[in-house]
Amino acid sequence: MTTATSDPKLMLLLRSLLMIWLMLAGLSVAHGQQWYQVELVVFENLSPTNSEASPAMPIQDAAPLTVDTHNNRIQPASPQHLTSIADRLRRASVYQVHTHLAWQQPILGPRQSQAVAVISENNLINGQIRLRRGTFLHADLDLWFMQNSGSEILPDTDNLSSASFSGPRNPNLKESRRIRSGQLHYFDHPQFGALLQLTPVDAPDAAVQSPESFSLPAE
Repeated sequence: MTTATSDPKLMLLLRSLLMIWLMLAGLSVAHGQQWYQVELVVFENLSPTNSEASPAMPIQDAAPLTVDTHNNRIQPASPQHLTSIADRLRRASVYQVHTHLAWQQPILGPRQSQAVAVISENNLINGQIRLRRGTFLHADLDLWFMQNSGSEILPDTDNLSSASFSGPRNPNLKESRRIRSGQLHYFDHPQFGALLQLTPVDAPDAAVQSPESFSLPAE
């Protein structure tokens, strides 16, 4: 018959060994996954064909990853595949490119995947993108075009029975879609749009982190 130990030092050692094993297992999974070069271009339509009512912005938690993060989940990268398209949009009189971001990451399952912050230098684009793998690859976009950037918190008049509060009303591009690597994907909104492309790449050597610097993913 097996009995539980009451030795606190032994219990602490066992817990430490378990945490190290979980960290190393997580590193192996992230490093063993296929990595992708991800490029995202977000641009404004200066001549929208129609105007949708803008929703009230909810108070959102910050995305856990940024494009300049260095760890086993994400690595910075330079734009490559969408540069010519972004340049053509900049030259067009009816569009304005607000951001062109690039990074590399593995695509993990729904429970392990984490959102990447999407924030333009001019602060007109604010939101996040989450890439996840099930049977297929999927992209979840939630981007806001900050036409009204006031910080005043207002009650959500669309749901007066709710105790939640929202911020200014701004155009919101929110869509979940199955995607394919190597293909260009267009996410459309009457006032702004996004172009997304994933290209398979080798896992970068810098993605392998020591256990001390690795943090377990949030469930």
